[in-house]
Amino acid sequence: METVFAQVAATRVSGLSIISRANEIASLSARGENLIAACAILSTEETHSLKEADLLARRFLQIDLGKNGNARTALEGMFEPLE
Repeated sequence: METVFAQVAATRVSGLSIISRANEIASLSARGENLIAACAILSTEETHSLKEADLLARRFLQIDLGKNGNARTALEGMFEPLE
């Protein structure tokens, strides 16, 4: 069972492990299994990906697209090396 989330992840060139995990969670949900228990433990890779996503989201929220300047440059700046 492939979810819309998995399809979006696939079109955004996400890692195959993320797509696989999304499909696994969708299957667990379809069977009525405990998703809290299934999601309680993250792999090192998943933890790193979540930290990167959090940092990107925070950078995006800090951008003032109304300022004089190039919105494209401001958005591209979000992807400077993540720390």
